[in-house]
Formats: sequence, C-alpha cells, structure tokens
Amino acid sequence: MTSAGIGGAFAGAGPADQVVPDLLERDFTASAPDRRYVGDITYLPTGDGRFRYLATVIDLPSRRLAGWSIADRMGTEVVIDALRAAAADARCNRKTPDNV
Repeated sequence: MTSAGIGGAFAGAGPADQVVPDLLERDFTASAPDRRYVGDITYLPTGDGRFRYLATVIDLPSRRLAGWSIADRMGTEVVIDALRAAAADARCNRKTPDNV
C-alpha cells in the first residue's frame, strides 16, 4: 500500500473510545436502599424487523428494578426517563409526612 501511495483510514477517538471515571471505585455495596444505582441499555428485536431500546436502573443493595424506560431510538432520553422513574420510585419508598 505504501508503494502505491495509499494507506488505511483512521478515525479519531469517538465516544466508545473514551474512558469514564469510576465513581463507585468498584465498590458495589450500599448502606441503604436508593443510595447507589447501576444501569444498562439493551435492544429488543420486534416482529417487524425493528428494535426497541430498554434502559434499566437497578438499586444496588436490594437488586430490584428501580426504574425502566423503552424507546424507539437509543439516546439520552430513554436513560433520563429510566432515571426519573427510579427517582419517583425512591420518593414513594421513603416514609415522610407527605407519603406515610
């Protein structure tokens, strides 16, 4: 290739190449529910040949599903909706004067 004056194409670093900070420092324990969450996004094939994207938020100590959302496109909106659902669930689980 060099003798022909051509070479391979190289793309710059994209989002998949970036390393995000480990905010939990690999410590997946929590002293109480609704203190630490983990999440995931996966795609679900549908019968029409398309996909739906499922974002989930898991409460670490209880390992229960705290929030979820499904969307036609994978983007920040499906993640934010799942986080909002987890936050609403956390508020419902607290015993405060407003929701006793």
